[in-house]
Amino acid sequence: MVQKQTFKQKVIKADMNMFFDIYELVHMTIKDIYKKYYSDEAVKFFLKLHSKENISADISKGKVYVAVHEHDVVGTGTLDGDRIKRLFVLPQFQGQGISRLT
Repeated sequence: MVQKQTFKQKVIKADMNMFFDIYELVHMTIKDIYKKYYSDEAVKFFLKLHSKENISADISKGKVYVAVHEHDVVGTGTLDGDRIKRLFVLPQFQGQGISRLT
């Protein structure tokens, strides 16, 4: 029986020093995963929606959190009031419980 690897991560509020890692994580995930389910036009839409300006603005407003594993940003989520948006986990970490709140 194959044992699923569990990751110890911590979730912290993002700051502007993490901007590049967050932006790259979001865009890499969209390009890698979304293309399997959406048209090229839809992928372009999502890339534009999660622009540098939009991500930067949300970080500046204190809305962005990251999951960190061994000093690496492996997931990110944006809280806007009671809404969760921009929830992404690096493809190689998906299915490992990174996005769980508990």
